[in-house]
Amino acid sequence: MRWGGEEFIIVARGLTPDGLEQLAERIQRNIESQAFDIGLDNPIYKTCLLGITSYSFISNNIDELPWDQTINLANVGLFIAKNNGRNSWGRLFENNIQQPEDIYEEAIKNLKQLIDNGSISYTTNLTKEDINF
Repeated sequence: MRWGGEEFIIVARGLTPDGLEQLAERIQRNIESQAFDIGLDNPIYKTCLLGITSYSFISNNIDELPWDQTINLANVGLFIAKNNGRNSWGRLFENNIQQPEDIYEEAIKNLKQLIDNGSISYTTNLTKEDINF
């Protein structure tokens, strides 16, 4: 569904983490290969950025992060992709969260620290070694 001006939300049920990443890759390939005719002499081609996460974000504590905070974490994944390249995706996921009641505020304030201490992990299709958070 359309979420904002150029933002959309895709809800995909029953996918594994690998399945989510494969879906992101398929969406990107389909968009970048699509010719858009906007009435000019030549069609234009576009790319996209994707932020991915799972709901519930904390698998053993489904009530800790509501859906709107989970969407915000997907948006953080989108900004990781945006700040590090184009036509890419970023996925945040739980790793070893010790204090789930504080995880959302900490992720918004200091994601890098949570990644460094192993509470949250990320994956991306970017090939950069040094990712800007």
